[in-house]
Amino acid sequence: MTTPVDIQMQLNNLIYGVQLSAMYHRKRERFLAMSDKWGKIISLIAGSAAFSQLTNEIGKAWAGVFVALSTMPSLVFSLADRARLHGELAQKYGYLESDIAAVVASEITEIEIAAWHSTLRKIEATEPPTLGALTRICQNQMALVAEEYDKVFDLTWYEKWLCHFFDMPNTGKKKSTNCTD
Repeated sequence: MTTPVDIQMQLNNLIYGVQLSAMYHRKRERFLAMSDKWGKIISLIAGSAAFSQLTNEIGKAWAGVFVALSTMPSLVFSLADRARLHGELAQKYGYLESDIAAVVASEITEIEIAAWHSTLRKIEATEPPTLGALTRICQNQMALVAEEYDKVFDLTWYEKWLCHFFDMPNTGKKKSTNCTD
């Protein structure tokens, strides 16, 4: 028999997972959308310079190179499409959290928790692979908000800077002191 304490723990774990996933996908959406926009801005500026009468032939050639380099990531990696996918996933997680919040906590049953877990797994099945360092950054933010400093991971500078580009496995290191950064 499941006790109310067990149900509350299952509910807390479920809500944590939903909030973590929503935060992760919002961060991915923002990064990919901004990358796409900056590529377009650079392309526009370099494209204008390539057709300018004020630029010499070498300058026009370099401007053409910048146009190619700035538009290539958006075309090859479909940044706008990927940003939209992450936005849709974050929205689905938000809807799930809303469904959970709509039920009075004291009246939640195991059946409802199982149904929400099922919905969570269906959403997760449509996700692209997650990036470990970015997940740890999201976990850190949630731990800091909850003032659970013992759950904060120590991330290297390159994990913070490259978290959107590469999947970096967990080193298992957690900060040993209370942290606020």
